[in-house]
Amino acid sequence: MEASGNIILEVKNLSHIFGTLKVLDDISFDVKSGEVVCVLGPSGCGKTTLLRIIAGLMPVRYGAIRIGGGTTSNLQDIGVVFQEPRLLPWRTTTGNVVLPFELADGKASGFQSEIAEEALNIVGLSDFKESYPYQLSGGMRQRVSLARALVTNPRILLMDEPLTGLDVTTREELQEEIIRIWREKKMSLLWVTHDPEEAVFMADRVIVLSNRPTTIKTVLDIPISRPRSRVTKDFVAAEQELRRLLL
Repeated sequence: MEASGNIILEVKNLSHIFGTLKVLDDISFDVKSGEVVCVLGPSGCGKTTLLRIIAGLMPVRYGAIRIGGGTTSNLQDIGVVFQEPRLLPWRTTTGNVVLPFELADGKASGFQSEIAEEALNIVGLSDFKESYPYQLSGGMRQRVSLARALVTNPRILLMDEPLTGLDVTTREELQEEIIRIWREKKMSLLWVTHDPEEAVFMADRVIVLSNRPTTIKTVLDIPISRPRSRVTKDFVAAEQELRRLLL
């Protein structure tokens, strides 16, 4: 799917300091409607900090973030999937997925529960709606986390290395599944990763970050048609270029 060209997320001159440690230094980029953008950088460079600021989980101290042309967001603007699923162990799968509605409204309505079931169907977990987290595999728990992020129908989905720790087969299956959902929901994805292969498979564009104090080294377009094969000449060349840029 091609991006529509309308900018849905704009990050302008964003910097962040922890005490005397400057983590982010004048970061500027945008994400277009319907686009997949990967943020690729070495461990500890501030990728998660950047995503948490965009999500509104940390304050913007220097610079600005605009979502959909405005400086504020609401429940339906952004969904977030973290590296760890962060599920409540005492709740069923459905109970975890309806949580955003309860946090916003105090409780989930019957209609919202139906939306949660639809989200579970999208991620392939309809048969596990009454299961508890301990009864699910790591990949299934991350699918629950994805369903929870989808229930509010966000315009942009932020994903913080969501497949780290999964085995290779499960990780690749979920990459393909998320691309399918992205096409179906027509949302934008901002995906944080330290894996060049994952970035090439997922992204329309890759924003390559430096070590701290973190700046943008370059932005690399990935003009490879979908579905993507990991063994084509173009794919391997793009992956090798990203590995070179990370050095």
